[in-house]
Amino acid sequence: MRTLIALLVMTIASTAYAADLAWDHDEYHDLTDGFTIYFTDGTEDYTYTFPVEEAVVDGDTVKWGPIEDRLNLHPGVEYSFNMDRHNASGTSGIDGQDPVTYEVAAYIPPPNRLPEPVSPEPSEANGLRIE
Repeated sequence: MRTLIALLVMTIASTAYAADLAWDHDEYHDLTDGFTIYFTDGTEDYTYTFPVEEAVVDGDTVKWGPIEDRLNLHPGVEYSFNMDRHNASGTSGIDGQDPVTYEVAAYIPPPNRLPEPVSPEPSEANGLRIE
């Protein structure tokens, strides 16, 4: 099986602060059963495997995400990613691939999701606390 070449391009969705992994669509996509993402935060190494059906073909690009939610990434942490594909014949491997890095930004809500103004009447906090 051929190595996944144009690996992992980060794209930012315009309506939300989320990133997708993206790579070039090629003739091997239809022969692929799934993908494995290898990622690290510099301290721990992680893997996540998903079936080819979860990847979305958009013209000449294949996308998967949003990675913040699917991989449970943490704000303010920089991650490095590599990926391979697999089928019944084996895996493509990640040899020779340069990792892609991405730092998860602190969440900034879109303007239509800002908190409501404070009401003039105080209300009970019902034991609200941070522990």
